[in-house]
Amino acid sequence: MGRRTRMASSRACGYLDPVKDIDRINELLSLRSYQHLLSFSTLSDWLPRCTDSALRYSILARWGLALQHCPQPDKEDRRRVRLAVSSEGRALEFAAEKFKDDEGVVWAAVGNDGRAFRLASERLRDNYALAMRAIERADGEVLQHASQRLRSDVSVALAATFSTGKATAYIASELRADPEFLVSALKLNLSSRRPVMTSDIVANAAPELLANADFAEEVLREFGLALQYFSPALRADESLARAAVASRPHALRFVSTELTKNRSLVLDAIERGAPLIHAHESLRVDCGFVLDAIEQNAYAFVHASPELRVDETFKREALTRNGMVLLNLNTQDRLKPSLQRIALANAPHVLLELGRWSSMIALRACAVTTPCVLAYTRQEDRSDPELVMNAVASDGRALAA
Repeated sequence: MGRRTRMASSRACGYLDPVKDIDRINELLSLRSYQHLLSFSTLSDWLPRCTDSALRYSILARWGLALQHCPQPDKEDRRRVRLAVSSEGRALEFAAEKFKDDEGVVWAAVGNDGRAFRLASERLRDNYALAMRAIERADGEVLQHASQRLRSDVSVALAATFSTGKATAYIASELRADPEFLVSALKLNLSSRRPVMTSDIVANAAPELLANADFAEEVLREFGLALQYFSPALRADESLARAAVASRPHALRFVSTELTKNRSLVLDAIERGAPLIHAHESLRVDCGFVLDAIEQNAYAFVHASPELRVDETFKREALTRNGMVLLNLNTQDRLKPSLQRIALANAPHVLLELGRWSSMIALRACAVTTPCVLAYTRQEDRSDPELVMNAVASDGRALAA
């Protein structure tokens, strides 16, 4: 809706007639934006004075939050309140107090919006079925409004933490101190298609558990990133660090400073996909170690020390170890035929990423020793006679690619 249209509508809203302008009213209601309706002062101005009961009923069916502007008799009418909360669960806030203790009305409200559970009476916030429905319709954080009995209920707590790990903050303290429950909750959350706030399950565990090696081992086997919440002593334990890295390679960032100097641990993490940046500075300036890391993961070149990255001898050795390093060089180096030749000799498939930036000089030279490079070249490059002849001379089957 354009600015002029909004201004014209705003001027007209003060003169809307509940009967004559019913089409205009329905148009505004169809926008499904309560704040938009209020900006026109439509409902708040004339709905309290509207004497047409059928019209008010129609409006409640379209937009339940209009209940706050209806006359008190509508807020006392069970049928109208249920209609309103079925459309907008939050409308329960504006209903008469008696309906906040009406199971049928609250059930309808929670069915529309699980967050309406907080508006229910204390008695209904102790209702197991309502709590489970609220968790299903919203998320586990609605558990904060449930009774202490339900927050201590294992099935309710598991449903809440399955929805979001943040719900662990609201479960009973005895469950937060129960290692068996927390490990079960962690596994259940991770089993969902889209795990949400999994780390919070461990972050909200009882302090004594975060210093327990047995609990840490069980957790880290499932979710290595939880290492960040355990005590410094456990983060310095090599066996726990290895368990964490095996589960989530990026957990390397949370091990103790001393363990980031451990060559075998860091290499294991890098091989699994962790970036070299999480290794100690002393390893990142070590030419031999960085080359070993690059052999496992070409991206390690990016986080080598600045001195190594500009060293020509180092770059050539890195390309010899892992041709895919070519993609991590700066543009100027990436286009050098001499460096491309080294990369192609060790990783011909780098051409799939290099595309039109590949050097014909490098391709021709590489085809002599690595004829399979022809399989990765672009269609237009295969029309080069010298390239094809070099590949065929080395391996007569090269054309089959």
